Amino acid sequence: MTRKSSSDVESLRRQVASLKKENKELQKLVHQSKRIPKYIPPPSTINKETILSFGLSLVGTPKWLTCGAWLKMRRFRSHFGVGPSAIVALISDMKRLQSKPINLTYLFIAIAWLKIYETEEQMAGRWGYGEKHCRDTVLDYVARIQAMKKWRISFRRISTKSRFLPVDTVHIRCQEFRCTPDSKWYSFKFSGPAVAFEVVTDPDTGYMVWINGPEPANIDDCVFLRGGKKDKPKSTWKRSALYFHIPSGVKLVGDSAYSSQPDKVTTTKDAHDTKTKKLFARMKSMQETCFKRFKDFKVLREAFRHGTGTDDKMEKIKTSFEAV
Repeated sequence: MTRKSSSDVESLRRQVASLKKENKELQKLVHQSKRIPKYIPPPSTINKETILSFGLSLVGTPKWLTCGAWLKMRRFRSHFGVGPSAIVALISDMKRLQSKPINLTYLFIAIAWLKIYETEEQMAGRWGYGEKHCRDTVLDYVARIQAMKKWRISFRRISTKSRFLPVDTVHIRCQEFRCTPDSKWYSFKFSGPAVAFEVVTDPDTGYMVWINGPEPANIDDCVFLRGGKKDKPKSTWKRSALYFHIPSGVKLVGDSAYSSQPDKVTTTKDAHDTKTKKLFARMKSMQETCFKRFKDFKVLREAFRHGTGTDDKMEKIKTSFEAV
């Protein structure tokens, strides 16, 4: 046999590398064609109807299957947690405030992960991508959704009619903090580890105007609000706490857990008249409805399982909560 020159060997190596790359791209296209619909609505036609149709086609509902609008909406919400109008508004905000282009398919995959909270292997089977690609896609788009918080959740959005705002904390279940085991993570609601988030909503518009957390679930609501214990100097309290960000002319409404902070939070008193008691009860009921809608997303209802350490776990829980 004749020996090939070094240039011939190098040429063959380049050809093999090129064929491998081409084969990889073809496999990727095959996987996409198995699960992802060929038609993706162009940006100029994105509206409630096209997003509804595209979302249903992503999860395998054929176009020829006729059903009523109510059933279509049920199917859509069962996979994505919100209606198409909310996703249209999200896409509009992301286009306006983020320079990075949006891949609609990837965005829907991330929203579906928040709602269904599948493992990487389950996502690979559903969407037709590899586990690593699914993981990277979800991390990217969930972070991009969370980045909208500074524009969408702010006291600047308070209605001019609102003088009282309900405040409360919600516990989010998570797996054990093995790096820092402590009773401070114990939640009496779940009889297990959890973290707490503080939420304020506007009763006039229904929008959330404040989210803070996470903190260990065993924290007292007033300590959370102040950012420190009452017997400590105010200079040692966290400046990021709600106590220092309540707008002037606004009073918070909370349950009896906030009774030790009457200068910032009003609780229901026996001396209040019937109308005031009903108003405060409706505000607190509205807050519980908000928490129920959070828990409609399995990423916040089931035990959160991500994070390589305490700080990483807390950061990932924060990202998921604020994205929802």
